[in-house]
This record gives sequence, structure tokens and C-alpha cells, in this order.
Amino acid sequence: MRDASESQGLSGEGAFYMRHGPKADNHHAIHEAAHQQASALIERAMQVKDEAPGMFSDVVHEFLDLIDARILVHAAVEELEVYQPWIEDRIKRPAVIAALLGEHQTLRQLAVALERSVAGTDTDLTLSYMHRFLAASRAHADHEEDVLRILDEGGLPT
Repeated sequence: MRDASESQGLSGEGAFYMRHGPKADNHHAIHEAAHQQASALIERAMQVKDEAPGMFSDVVHEFLDLIDARILVHAAVEELEVYQPWIEDRIKRPAVIAALLGEHQTLRQLAVALERSVAGTDTDLTLSYMHRFLAASRAHADHEEDVLRILDEGGLPT
């Protein structure tokens, strides 16, 4: 029997929230594991960029696979929009959702720029996009965690 999260087409963390509610600690653990994996890939890319260009491309594609798998950007905009009324009702700050959606858009743009750069020959530019994406993802994760802590605590004091 399918639960409500499955019937709404939610998967991953979205389905977890639907069943269990938001938990900032769970969210942090998911992001931290992905960010550690991404950092390791950046380190590996830096090590092989001059010595093995083919290997550099492979490492960058692994990084892109993390993004595609939504490990770094695991809360898809569509899932966030499902929760928009629920979050706005609890924190009474509609601008928070707009900011989170804006951050998702920035992450998507950086992912596209990274994907385009790997086809070129400027490995420093590609590494720059990898670093920028990871920094933006970390900042976004912190922002999401702040919202989840508020929700975990029952909303903002009035």
C-alpha cells in the first residue's frame, strides 16, 4: 500500500518529511555526507588535472553525477513547492521560501555552467565552478537547516 508521500510523487527526503516531519539533524547528516564526497572529488580533480586530463574529466563527471542524483541538491524545487504553504503557515515568512527557491536556481545555473566548462580545456575554470557549487550548496544547506530547526521547534515566537 502506497503512503501519501508516494501518491504525491515525492521521493527521497521529501517522502521522509511527509512521513516523519522535518528534522534539521537528519538534513544536516544528508548534506554533510554529500559535501564530504564532493570535497573529495574536488581534491582528486585538483591532483589529476595536469597529469591526466582524461581522468580529470571523469572526476568532474562523477561530481556532476552527484548533482544529477540530487545528493547535493536533494530537495527538488518541485518538492519544496509542495511544502511551501505548510512552511509559510508555520514560520510566517513567505520571503524564506522565495530565498530557498532562488538558491535552488543558483545551484542549477552553476551546475549547467560546470557541465559546459568540462567540455572545454580550461581546467582551472572547471575547478572554480566545482568550488563555487560546493560553497553555494553548503550555504543553502545551512539556510534550509535554519528553517527546519524553526519547524522542529514549532515555529517562530510571535
